[in-house]
Amino acid sequence: MKTSLKPAIAFYYAIYVVTLIIAAIGSFYAPATPWVAADPAVVKTIYSLLILYLLISIPFSLKWLSTSSKKVRKLTDANEKIKRYRRNICIVLGITAFGLIASLLCFYLFKETSFIYMAGIEIIALLFCKPTEKKMIADLFTDEIDEITDQNTTPETDEPIEKNTKNE
Repeated sequence: MKTSLKPAIAFYYAIYVVTLIIAAIGSFYAPATPWVAADPAVVKTIYSLLILYLLISIPFSLKWLSTSSKKVRKLTDANEKIKRYRRNICIVLGITAFGLIASLLCFYLFKETSFIYMAGIEIIALLFCKPTEKKMIADLFTDEIDEITDQNTTPETDEPIEKNTKNE
């Protein structure tokens, strides 16, 4: 199953690579003064829009991923489940990455340190979105796991059936 998540995992790490490239180029070429001499009201407006984007995009994208995973779980074809889950996780990663990259670019353009804090929040949000095989199985195949677990319990006590491992 790891191979099925490779594109999503590659996209996840590509976001970090792009972030590091932007940070390296920005810190190398950044002058002491801001690149864009913008009116403080414009910077405050852009900052407010990015904060609003951050406050709306992170919780709603994570909630959307949760509800869409519940819908995908109802599908019968395992390959289709994985394909849709991979697409959905890439959408959430893209939404989060947009805020991260926009925050970094605004930091280097306007030299306003509050944009770095927003980038840090976006990086933490990306940690919650990391695609892993364990998370995919928990999101998509919990019904099948529950059925298997139910088959391995006794009906009277609902305790696991113990296998006799001793050779007599």
